[in-house]
Amino acid sequence: MTGELELPLLIGSRAENICEMLKDFDKVHAYRNRGVLEIELRGFNVICGLMDLLWDGITLGWDNSEKELLERFVAKKYTVFAICVWENF
Repeated sequence: MTGELELPLLIGSRAENICEMLKDFDKVHAYRNRGVLEIELRGFNVICGLMDLLWDGITLGWDNSEKELLERFVAKKYTVFAICVWENF
């Protein structure tokens, strides 16, 4: 055992056919719809923004001397980020 999958999890399972049918349906009906694509893009941007906040928090450090600075930084950045997200919905 190397910790790697030799085959995808769905291969040979009862869910394999259903999964393929849903993928085909989505390709035709969901991901060609402008509204769905806009929601997907908004979600992508929100996740990227949250990951940026998380990374900033990690790279600034967590020792006691920087804790207050970090809290103010994240609060300010989160507020600006939340406003941007809200305006795009």
